[in-house]
Amino acid sequence: MNRNKNGFAHILLILTIVGIILAVGTFGIMGYQKQNNTPQQKNQRAVNAFAAKYTNCPKTDAVFSYLPLAEENFDSWIPLGKVADGHVIPADHVYLSAKQQAGDGYNVPVVMPSDGRIVQVNNLPAQYVGDKNVTKSTTKDYNITIAHSCRYFSIFIHLHRLSDVIVNKVGNVSPGATKKVSIDMQAGDVIGYVGSAPFDWSLIDTQTTLSGFINPGNYVNQPQLLHIVDPISIYTGVLRNVLIAKDRKKAEPYGGRVDWDQPGKLIGNWFRVGTNGVQKGGNRYWDNQLAIVPDAIDNDLKIYSTGNWNGVARQFVMQGNPDIANITPADGVKKIQLLQVSNGPSGGSTDQPAGVVLLQVLDNEKLRVEQFLNATLEQVQGFTAAAKTYER
Repeated sequence: MNRNKNGFAHILLILTIVGIILAVGTFGIMGYQKQNNTPQQKNQRAVNAFAAKYTNCPKTDAVFSYLPLAEENFDSWIPLGKVADGHVIPADHVYLSAKQQAGDGYNVPVVMPSDGRIVQVNNLPAQYVGDKNVTKSTTKDYNITIAHSCRYFSIFIHLHRLSDVIVNKVGNVSPGATKKVSIDMQAGDVIGYVGSAPFDWSLIDTQTTLSGFINPGNYVNQPQLLHIVDPISIYTGVLRNVLIAKDRKKAEPYGGRVDWDQPGKLIGNWFRVGTNGVQKGGNRYWDNQLAIVPDAIDNDLKIYSTGNWNGVARQFVMQGNPDIANITPADGVKKIQLLQVSNGPSGGSTDQPAGVVLLQVLDNEKLRVEQFLNATLEQVQGFTAAAKTYER
């Protein structure tokens, strides 16, 4: 009888141990799965997916030995981080401008800044991104993606003519169409032509991850944003000096910045609660976005950039240029007059009021916001039921 009891006890002990092992194993798996879905890991998977699109990247190092515009054709450039119209959060590209040409016939060559492989060409639709309903001056507006190596990629947008070498390879590319290609070219080779209108250059370094985004998971649908670097960072010597001389920004950081978030502070990017960060391209995908950031050229100017100001994306200068990097939950409700901008956000402010915004930084990276169109400070008393909550 005692032997049966002892045997039964042994069985219970074994079952208990097995149960503990299974529970620990299950908890460990659940913990691993939870850990494997952190924002950083989600972002890394998105980056891997981006790189996987271009698996035929050159297995060499990239040496940037040319500027996209020759110095004699190079007028100026705007660094990373401009907010304008549908670019509600700081832009992931710089804006390069060629000198004005006689007749503006899109004859200024744009060249490969480094050896590389053109992997994608598309002809953009006839409408610019944004709510201003601006039509293009030409129906040809090309976007070219270049793999300089498996680390560095360039994306050039708004090239108005393709070089003959590329045309001979891709043929006709209709507006809205995309073609995957594999065209090896050398530094200095012409890839296309522009006029005096600015064109975009996104420079991606897949081995660099920006540290100034509180929640990288918000950018899974736009993973390159977390790996954008400014051109000055990859050039040395004479070419770097040319870039600094042509830069419209005259103070550090010369190349600009896109990642302004600070924990518990007003500064940075925000997204309406429940909209899951940056959305994929589509109708007014910028609607849920909000950025409260320094101006791209004059960091002393503080910009309020919203994807929905009475149904359209707008940017305003915040009167008094408040210290947005030091506004916390302890500061309570901030009532700020918004001013119209002149010639875009980088043109400074006018004295013309556009409205008022109420802002309250909340705990856990939340922000309470309410906009009052065409109002003055005296007319706004406090939040109403129309207030919205943003997060990051």
